[in-house]
Amino acid sequence: MGGDVPPPLRERIGDGTLSRDRFEFYLKQDYVYLIDFSRVFALASAKSRTLTEMGTFRCLAARHAEHGDGTPPENVRRLRIAEEELAMTRKSPITSAYTDLLVRTAYEGGVSDILAVLLPCACGYVEIGKRLKSEGLPEDRFYREWIDTYSSPEFQEFADGLVGRMNEHAPTLPRTAGPLASPVRIERPLRIPVLRHELEKGGGTMTDGIHPDGGGFIS
Repeated sequence: MGGDVPPPLRERIGDGTLSRDRFEFYLKQDYVYLIDFSRVFALASAKSRTLTEMGTFRCLAARHAEHGDGTPPENVRRLRIAEEELAMTRKSPITSAYTDLLVRTAYEGGVSDILAVLLPCACGYVEIGKRLKSEGLPEDRFYREWIDTYSSPEFQEFADGLVGRMNEHAPTLPRTAGPLASPVRIERPLRIPVLRHELEKGGGTMTDGIHPDGGGFIS
């Protein structure tokens, strides 16, 4: 393979070598991503069969939508990214592809389908955060805080909660793609790895944005 391949964003956050403009681009994409992320939890709440599950997803929707009034998260404020700039952020092709998958699944599928597309993101960030923290924190405080967030017990609890919900729904899933199986459930497991493959060819993964210079993010 010719040419030098730059290390993925996760490695450059870990060693503190990521350029600030690329980190700001990532945070802006994460900001617009969380809008649809909260929408998906709201739809999961609407499709829940019990009041307890409905309340769980409602709380998750509210937590991720707490900046929906345009107030930027703390790390964005400290980087002095203007609220007007955030409001004008457009989704990159990869951010759009991933959020389109999430929202479409939430509208067309059931709670188990929604959980299936949320788990790779939640569990993936926990894995990345913990691995980077085990390798030592960078001097840059912004990157330290990013690693601390995704390696925290609170984020682990969030991911474990989704896994627990998925385990609760697992016994109700069709074991074979028979005539009574949900078309969404049959299609969805196939679409997730196919989408991931297509996005990786473009330089990123499902949870990534693409920086204008063509580099990928969390990959």
